[in-house]
Amino acid sequence: MEIKYFAYLCMAVFFAACDLIDYHPYDGRLDADTLRDVNATNIARIEEACADKDTIRFIFIGDTQDAYDETEDFVRHANKLKGIDFIIHGGDYTEFGLKKEFEWNDDILSKLTVPYVGLIGNHDIIGNGDEVYRAIFGNENFAFLAGDVKFVCLNTNAIEYDYSAIIGSPLVSETTST
Repeated sequence: MEIKYFAYLCMAVFFAACDLIDYHPYDGRLDADTLRDVNATNIARIEEACADKDTIRFIFIGDTQDAYDETEDFVRHANKLKGIDFIIHGGDYTEFGLKKEFEWNDDILSKLTVPYVGLIGNHDIIGNGDEVYRAIFGNENFAFLAGDVKFVCLNTNAIEYDYSAIIGSPLVSETTST
């Protein structure tokens, strides 16, 4: 009989501990520090800084997933360059769409002295990575002006979404043939 009660005790402890385990790799719960709207904030800075310029200079980077040391090196180098107006990150902040991967890259890139905007990459939409991206950066389809140049940034990950996210997008309308 003692083994039976020991088993019940173990099960009770196990089920009680379930509330203590509060992590899943695709945990998309975001705290107030994570909700940043990086793109809108930095687009306002870019448009203001470039409003009267006839020449703009920007850097395009991407695929910083799993390259945190190299991304830190990039930030140090970019911060030393003179005359750069902004940086565009072409996506793939993450390897697996994990919230922590987004946060690690954003922590590094937030040390840039010039504003940056970020597009969503195909690795970024794995799991619920697209939801995390939107919480940190905002809408994945956006546009902005830098001087007289309009930058149109679109989520082109149609294959990963089985094309379903593209249909119904405010930027793409469905057509039917008769």
